[in-house]
Amino acid sequence: MSKSSLNKVAIAAAAVALFGAVITAAPAYASSPPDESTPPPVQVDEIAPGTPIIESNGDGVVTRGVPGCAGVAYAPIGGGYGPVSSATCAFIGSPRAIVGYTWTANAATGVPACTTGLGYSNGSPSWYGLGCGMSGAKNVVWGNVAGYQQLKAFTQNVLRATSVAWY
Repeated sequence: MSKSSLNKVAIAAAAVALFGAVITAAPAYASSPPDESTPPPVQVDEIAPGTPIIESNGDGVVTRGVPGCAGVAYAPIGGGYGPVSSATCAFIGSPRAIVGYTWTANAATGVPACTTGLGYSNGSPSWYGLGCGMSGAKNVVWGNVAGYQQLKAFTQNVLRATSVAWY
């Protein structure tokens, strides 16, 4: 066998050894699906490059929204929810992270709103009531999730619209 052929055989053997090791190192649940009720250890939403990041202050500690990451939600005429408003900063949680929402309805309209904020229950997205009126603040469970806080609102006056500033 030539030297060139020996080199090719050695490379092929190394590749088989490497890929064989990768294949045999598959997780234990590769042959059967994991329990659907068990959330993944970390959930990561798509985060745009260059997005400012806020990290959890620790398990069980409330991390307030940051005014520089604020959003504005629209509460349309008719009483239904307006579109979802997303924060401009991403939040990286921890296993028992809690996030705070602070919101204020547009005083110029004088129309109160009801708001809900996104949180996570066992890794699954959940909308939590943040209150109704002209302003409010509430904490919601976030957990071990990396993503954007979101808020949606509806007006308490079906004949008038309003906006809700929040962080």
